[in-house]
Amino acid sequence: MYKMAQLYCGAIVYSHVHQYLKDNAPDALYSSDRYDLDLTNHLQVMLGAVPPIEAGSLEHGKTPTDFATILNVGWAVLLTKFGRSSSQNK
Repeated sequence: MYKMAQLYCGAIVYSHVHQYLKDNAPDALYSSDRYDLDLTNHLQVMLGAVPPIEAGSLEHGKTPTDFATILNVGWAVLLTKFGRSSSQNK
């Protein structure tokens, strides 16, 4: 019973924090759609050891790459490189 109460309270707190961020700092939320876009824009160049400094096209303007993008795509690079090297060693 105590465990259920903890989970319920945690869900309430999470939903309130999520709503607060959505209302006051929407850029702080990192969606799966954004992750997919970040992978599309940065994964291949990061696999080639090129740092993701900015994104976007020259016609529409480039924007600096934020820390969340670098961190999340960096993990994908690490897992991709690790997966390649471990499968080559078999």
